[in-house]
This record gives sequence, C-alpha cells and structure tokens, in this order.
Amino acid sequence: MPILILILLVGTCVEVAWPNPLGLSAHATLRLTGSLVFVALLASSTLSYAVVRMLQRDATQRMAVAQLYGRCRRLLFFVNLGFTIAALLGLGWGQMIWQNLTIEYDGQELLFPYAEILVSSPYLVLMICNWAIYFPAERALHRANIGNSSPFWSLPGYFVFQARTFTLMILFPVFLVVSQQTLIRFVPSVVGAWWFHLIGVLGVLLLFIVLPRFVKPALGLKRLPTGAFRERMVALAARMRVRLTDLLLWPTQGSLVNAMIVGVVPSARYVIFTDRILDELNSEEIDAVFGHELGHAKHGHLPFYACFFLLSSVAVFSTAAMILKQLDAHARLPTELWSEFLPLPPLMAMALYIFIVFGYLSRVCERQADVAGCRAVSCMNPNCTQHLEADVQMSDGIAVCPTGVLAMIHALERVVASRDDDVEKTGWRKRTANIWAWMRAWQHGPARSRIEFLYSLRDAPALASRHDRFAFRIRLGMVIGLIAIIVLNGSIMGWSELVRRL
Repeated sequence: MPILILILLVGTCVEVAWPNPLGLSAHATLRLTGSLVFVALLASSTLSYAVVRMLQRDATQRMAVAQLYGRCRRLLFFVNLGFTIAALLGLGWGQMIWQNLTIEYDGQELLFPYAEILVSSPYLVLMICNWAIYFPAERALHRANIGNSSPFWSLPGYFVFQARTFTLMILFPVFLVVSQQTLIRFVPSVVGAWWFHLIGVLGVLLLFIVLPRFVKPALGLKRLPTGAFRERMVALAARMRVRLTDLLLWPTQGSLVNAMIVGVVPSARYVIFTDRILDELNSEEIDAVFGHELGHAKHGHLPFYACFFLLSSVAVFSTAAMILKQLDAHARLPTELWSEFLPLPPLMAMALYIFIVFGYLSRVCERQADVAGCRAVSCMNPNCTQHLEADVQMSDGIAVCPTGVLAMIHALERVVASRDDDVEKTGWRKRTANIWAWMRAWQHGPARSRIEFLYSLRDAPALASRHDRFAFRIRLGMVIGLIAIIVLNGSIMGWSELVRRL
C-alpha cells in the first residue's frame, strides 16, 4: 500500500483552499487536532499493552493473539487516516498551516519553505509514535514464536529500521514534490522556463537509473556473503540470462519474509533477500523465489513500470485538465466551486487509477514472474516427479516440469504460513476475508489465488507460454491505449495548452 499512501500524503501537501467549517481559531484547531492524535495514540497503546499481557499469561496462544493484533492494527490504521482527514477538512488544520506559517518575500506573504509537509503532520506524528508504541507488542510476538530463534531489535534499532524504510519509500518522494512547490512559490520564473522542465524530465529518468544504488546504504543492506549459496544464485542468474549488479541481504531480525528486485538497468540491478526468508525456505524453494525475481527482469517488468507510470501520469492529468477546461468553457460548474481545489481531483483520479489499472497490470506480471520461478527450478523432463540426481539437467529458463512448479508452490505456501493473520474461515467471515485479501494484495494478488494457478500449471504446462502471450498483449494494449489518450487530449486542447496545464 505504500504507493497509495504516498499519493494521499502528496495530496495533503499541494496548495488548496483547505476549509475551516467551524471557524476555529489557530489555538482551537491545534488543541482539537492534538486531542485527536492523543486519542489515537491511546488506542494504539491499549492494543500494544493488551498483546503483551495476553502473551505473558499464555504464550501458546500466540497465533490467536497475532491474528487479533493484526486486525486491530489495520482498523487503527484507518482510524488514523480518518482522524487526519477530520483535522484537515473539519478542524481547519490545513488552513491554519497555510495562513500562519508564512514569510515575507519580494513584497508577498508566502508559505514558509517546505511548510506544506506539516499539513500531513497529524498522520506522520501518529505513524512515528506508533513505531515506539507497538515495539513491545512486536517484541513479545517475536519472542513467543518458537520457530524464530533470531534476536529482536532493540528499541533504537527497531525505530531506525522503520525510519529507513519510510524515508526511502515515502518521505523522499514527498520531499521531491514539496521541493518543486517551494521553487514554484519563490522562483516562478525559473520553474516556468523550458530548460527547467527539460532538467526535470532528465532528472526523473536519471533517478530511475541511479536510485537503486542508494537502496543498500538507505536500508542498511549487506552484501550476500561469498560461498556456495551465492555461487548457486549467480549460476542460476546466468542460466536465466539475467544480469545483476549484486546480491544483497536485508537484516530484519526475522520480521520480514520477502525477496525483491530493484533496478531498471542491469548496471544498477540488485536482488534483495531478507534474513527470515533464507532461514525458513529450503534451497529449492529459495531458487524458485530467486527465479521469480529474475523473471521480473527477464520480462522487462521494471522498465515497463517506469514507462507505464510516466505515460499514465500524462494521460490522467491531461484528461483531468481537459475535463476542467470543458466545464469552465461551458459553465457547467461555477469556477469558484472547484478552482481552489484544482490539484485534488487529478490526484484522486490517479490514486483510483493506480489501484484499479496498475493493480491489475501488476497482478498479471506477478503471475508471469511466478511462472519464471517455476522455470528456474525445472528440468528438461516434463514428466519428472522429483529431482534426485545432483547432476540433473536443468532447463534454460523455458521448460516447465512438475517438480519445479511444486517448488514454487511450496515457497508461496511458506510465505502464507508465515503470516500470522492467515487462517481458514467459513461463511460470511470467509467472504469478507477474501475481499480483504484482494484489497491487501492489490499489487500481487492473494497467495492462495496464485497457488491455485500454479496447480493448474503443473497439470497443464502449456499455460506458461499462454500466460506469457497474454501478459504481452495486456502490456502492449495498455501502452497503445495511454498514447492514444494523450494524443486525443492534445488534439482537443492543443499541445501548447496541454503542456502548460501539466
């Protein structure tokens, strides 16, 4: 969910006429917003204390406690969002920031540089404080897990671990957006110059290329140690014909079961393993997971995502600009009703678009990567039942055998089993859980759905090539559709007007 949270935080930072329907003074707004934050933190503290006490009484109930803890944390997450929205739209928090944190510059009263990030501060304060509040509960759950022998973080270490992830995934992109807005306020002539826009476009492209090199120091990653395991991974990447810069280990003190690939270009492309996934999966399952990550690179998913987001941003924002222009030209809506909130509708449309369109695209690509994971551990015998011989002839990343498919299935099942809130349900609870599973896994798809597809693949290996062709058609169709939307909007509005509004 980081992408959607990022869009929401960006939405709170743009310049809009934040309302103050109750007509509260700045001091009243500050007190009431502080009260909402206090109530939310009190609820988080109560949950954390309850988890610790329940595990102290009976550590054997860890699974049930973890499930309750997970549900309550998700509920409080939405409560925190609701309180933040209430502060912005009901208590005048956004208006207080924009009207009081000003500085005189060039004969104008302008918002202080980077002050707009404080509009989202109620949510940021809640999130950061909850890192410390939930620490005792996370530690108690970790210690009650008999199968997890790794030591847990100290409180400072846990805080740094959370802060590093948040800074890289959320704070850094928000900082870039706020930097642009600050420049627009203080040096509008520079921001409006053609060369500045060119630098901005080239800067974004350069960022896609070089940012992966900063992931290692930003998250505290370590180079995977030299040895038999690393050599096996390097050999597998060579057999799959995928170039990598390095293999990295993410120390999470056993809190994450994950692997990922980052980097658009091979010269800055890394595969990252968390410590827990290396501890819990056997060698064949690890190979399947590694093959899944290599599949993203082999099928060009990462550069395609970059292209998709670039085209999507232009298409969505140009469509929103065209609609608003038509409404203005035909007086369908009085200008004063929407002009002061002009930046918000495109952002809301973009969030919905990402959730629906990119979510579907991402799930298609994840399934294609699952197939690649199967191929990575498949041999040349399409009817094999087990890889017994040490010198079995492995495929070149094209063939699929039942044993390879089962390895990928078992890897996904291990990941599902590692989630404390994964439990079989019946009746309405099952239907609700299924809906929530799709909501949570909007980018990857629920693990159980992916596993069902892989069982079908085991019985019908031809599904692998069929899905590859389907994924290619989906990606090509999306690119053609986005380009067509941009061309249509440019033809209707005029290209110069389109560029100006964007």
